[in-house]
Amino acid sequence: IYSESVDDADEEAEKALPKLNVNDALENKKVDGNQHFTQPPPRYGEASLVKKMEELGIGRPSTYATIISVLQDRKYVTLEKKRFIPEDHGRIVIAFLQHYFSKYLEYDFTASLENDLDEIASGKLHWKKLLQDFWQGFNTNITEVKQYKITDIINTLDQDLSDFLFPQSLDNGQDVRLCKKCSKGHLSLRFGKFGP
Repeated sequence: IYSESVDDADEEAEKALPKLNVNDALENKKVDGNQHFTQPPPRYGEASLVKKMEELGIGRPSTYATIISVLQDRKYVTLEKKRFIPEDHGRIVIAFLQHYFSKYLEYDFTASLENDLDEIASGKLHWKKLLQDFWQGFNTNITEVKQYKITDIINTLDQDLSDFLFPQSLDNGQDVRLCKKCSKGHLSLRFGKFGP
């Protein structure tokens, strides 16, 4: 009905509404009653992940294979039908890093660090200066996080991952975290010898 610019006049002419005048009778040709939901973007595969990292300026062609193998070896993701599916371990690690070390997960930080490494390789920047600048901020961040008790961190992760761990699927209004055996206890994230 409305377009800001016309790229192809012939294509626009086919889609345009006919001329209408006041009091013209409008004919309803078809009403489509299908409901459509917005689909999430498709999960990354190996090729699409490499393409996205290239767009964001993350990594180098020589490091892409290593990055992908580390993701799988550490069980952060599994490859199913050529698509990466996040594992529980990966979700917990990401939730922890996003909550306590978010600066170091930002695309801009990684791309900027890549540029700094290029400057070191070309001799424009001294590597000790880069490490010193990085360590000052990183060490401060570590010192702040070390002040938290492990129970505080687990409770934070439990809260951050609550929608994933305990999806709100009960229609009867019952609390999904209510223990199904005793109906009194409250389910939450805990870590054991064999994982969460």
